[in-house]
Amino acid sequence: MNGSNDIEKLFREQFEGYRAEPSPGFWPKLSRKLQWQEFLRFGWDRFNVYYAGAALVAAGVALGIMLTGGMETETETTTRDSVRINGPAEKQETSPQTREEPVLFEHLPESSRVSVQEPTTGEWMDVPEVTPEKTTETPSDTPRRQEPVETLQEEGEEVFDVPEAERKDLDMLPPVADYHITPLHGCAPLAVMCVNLSQYADSCTWYFGDGGISHHENPSYLFDEPGIYPVSLRVMNEAGESVLARDTVKVYPRPEAAFEISPENPDLPGEPVFFYNYSRNAASYLWHFGDGHTSDAFEPLHKYDQAGGYDILLVAYSEAGCVDSALVTDAFGVSDCSIVFPNAFRPDPGGPTGGYYNPNDPSNTVFHPVCRGVDEYRLRIFNRTGALVFESDRVEIGWDGYINGTPARQDVYVWKARGTCINGKSFVKHGNLTLIWDRQ
Repeated sequence: MNGSNDIEKLFREQFEGYRAEPSPGFWPKLSRKLQWQEFLRFGWDRFNVYYAGAALVAAGVALGIMLTGGMETETETTTRDSVRINGPAEKQETSPQTREEPVLFEHLPESSRVSVQEPTTGEWMDVPEVTPEKTTETPSDTPRRQEPVETLQEEGEEVFDVPEAERKDLDMLPPVADYHITPLHGCAPLAVMCVNLSQYADSCTWYFGDGGISHHENPSYLFDEPGIYPVSLRVMNEAGESVLARDTVKVYPRPEAAFEISPENPDLPGEPVFFYNYSRNAASYLWHFGDGHTSDAFEPLHKYDQAGGYDILLVAYSEAGCVDSALVTDAFGVSDCSIVFPNAFRPDPGGPTGGYYNPNDPSNTVFHPVCRGVDEYRLRIFNRTGALVFESDRVEIGWDGYINGTPARQDVYVWKARGTCINGKSFVKHGNLTLIWDRQ
């Protein structure tokens, strides 16, 4: 212990006051050494060897991608610009019947050669200009064998015609139901046409909402009653997958046009005709009277300017635009029965005439009917007491106002006529008659 202290004391005495200074390059060397040690040690907050390694790896990957892409682009460009001598540029699938033989250049004339540039060296070279020949496929003598296909087909159900070559691909897809109906609304009875637009399906079933069902692919259908019908289409593939598509068909009620004419046998011209409207489910009307005149009234009143037969038409419209019509042909014509009597007359004071009259004579001296279409006829006239004073079974003979050659009393009488028309209809008419004598 004493020896050690002596050495230390001696060292201090010899070197006391002495100061050692490092060389000028010491501190830079020391600083670089410390920086290198820090670089090798990992730290989140400073750049180190790990960050440098990651950067080098990323740069290498990026450079590899760029080089690989450039080589592919160069290859594609070379393929597009080069001319393949021994065959086509791309591999083509050929059937055994259409295999092409290689083209031999030595059999081609000099005029068939062209010059092209070799893409790798840039040199120009002569190659033959090859024109491909069209080949005709020779059908095989053995027909293609059709494999049976099991389907979930119901009785009467129509199966879509799908080529066997495509069936395997289609079986991998679920069915898609879609259709189109024309029209979707209208007046009863409504006929519609259904078009099946479904895909990847082998069978179909239509449900029309009124109990009707069809298995046809594109059926037509008739809705004979008004209503709202849900129409649906179910399609199914071979795997048993099925889907539904739905739509609605609206069928509107059609109006019913009906009318009656009063009187049935008017005295034309002049007597007004009334039209009774018995139509149903209608909102508006249009009358055609047969003489060029029309009316949109519900129950019109019309006067004809001439006697004769007329075709009368009533057209009824519903709110939905549905139409119905009713027609009476040759109304008031000769085929109809008409008989009309006056309610008064003035006998000829000059004496009895036997009841004969001129239909065009306006003097009104004979009581007789104005009629047409009458086949059988009988007229009887009674006084107030009910006594029969006149009788005739001929339309052309009327009462001249005399009873057994004696002027009848000026009074009110009752008449009654019955008979049949040429169309087979019978009639019975009656009324009052006033006999008036002119004062002398």
